[in-house]
Amino acid sequence: MDRIEKLREERNELVAKVEALTVLAQEEERDFTEEEQAEIDTIIGAGEGEEGEVGVINSKIKREERLNSIRMEIAAKRSADKIVPQTEAGTVNVSNIIVPAEAKSRSGIKSFAGPDAEKEAYLAGLFYSAAMFGNKNAAQRLGDCGIQMAQQVGDDSLGGYLVPTVLENRLIRLVEEYGVARRVSRVMPMGVGGTFNIPRRTDGYTAYFVDELAAGTESDITLDQISLVAKKIMVLSKWSTELPEDALVKLGDIITAEIAYCFAQKEDDCFFNGDGTAGYGNITGWDSALAAGSVVSAAAGVNTPGEMTLGLFEEAIGKLPLYPGIAPKWYMHHSIWANVCQRLAMAAGGNMVDNFVNGVAQRSFMGYPVEIAQVLPAGTASTDLAATKVCYFGDMAMGSTFGDKRGVTIDTDSSVYFTSDAIALRATERFDINCHEVGDATNAGPVVAIELTA
Repeated sequence: MDRIEKLREERNELVAKVEALTVLAQEEERDFTEEEQAEIDTIIGAGEGEEGEVGVINSKIKREERLNSIRMEIAAKRSADKIVPQTEAGTVNVSNIIVPAEAKSRSGIKSFAGPDAEKEAYLAGLFYSAAMFGNKNAAQRLGDCGIQMAQQVGDDSLGGYLVPTVLENRLIRLVEEYGVARRVSRVMPMGVGGTFNIPRRTDGYTAYFVDELAAGTESDITLDQISLVAKKIMVLSKWSTELPEDALVKLGDIITAEIAYCFAQKEDDCFFNGDGTAGYGNITGWDSALAAGSVVSAAAGVNTPGEMTLGLFEEAIGKLPLYPGIAPKWYMHHSIWANVCQRLAMAAGGNMVDNFVNGVAQRSFMGYPVEIAQVLPAGTASTDLAATKVCYFGDMAMGSTFGDKRGVTIDTDSSVYFTSDAIALRATERFDINCHEVGDATNAGPVVAIELTA
């Protein structure tokens, strides 16, 4: 890990502490304690002109960035084949990159969007070519663009290549586009260590009537901690060494899309369906975490999507507590949306022909947005889904925390498939998910589920 990245992680860890203290004070509807205020002042400064620890780190980052800028300017002067001038240290002016004609994609690009999509895909292809095939020319061209093939150190993936920022940003954006978990949870950076704890208020003061001159009854605020422990997931793939070097754009597009989709699917699967076993990285998702008070159960014998009624959805809406700032949504598989919600909406009447022909700009049901999560139970009108939570309703950001330990790391090995003239590609990321506001035996939390019965 380079010095700038290490400083940024230190800064993020400090900022996370301030965020946690702020959230705690807001939840308890109080001001900071003296100890909390002193810790916050130390981190961000007590007033104008006082930087605090975060300000000191920001100054160090700026100094390192200036030094990097000087180093890159020197390297650019020495390079006979300079491709792109730098706009600032550690960044690439993608718009100025020229993609060679032989490397252009003839069939369109799926993983990258915007006016610089082809150029970003080209950079991704250069990175994969350098990391997977040891292509020195590709590594040199990346270097000319200000992207170094940096080795991952101080982590489980020793020897892996850190994905360049321009590519990692695209991977993260794709994960958010494909998946749900990262987008709807409260995302917390996990800092340097593999474990991160967040304080949580579980109970507050109680008000009692008291007679004149009589002693009052004491009550306390109860706190516990939300624990996040980084888990590592991996994508392992085999690629032929005979892939054409003139298809760099397509190479970058395909690999990026596949890694992003795979990671997003795994994150969503853990988020909703995790049962706490090793197959889910010991993550317990919403299906197993929700307490009985957060579940709306259908009447006996209602076990197919075709038998679901508006009454079930109305009960779910009514069961959800009206927390300040709550922004609930429906979460379901696309087939449940089609076979249940659309069926009920059409049966309710009042629809125009245009509604069925042109559709709507955003899915919604009973006045609330609908999020499609393809890892949730699917079925036709007659599919038996007894004892299955078919959909959720609530504010996932209030009830779950997504711990983001680090971004994507790429590693390759040509010895594993030596006899078949192929290269092993390994991509990893580290994260954790904690569904912590799940209600109790009688009371619902900020997320409720609709469950069919036998």
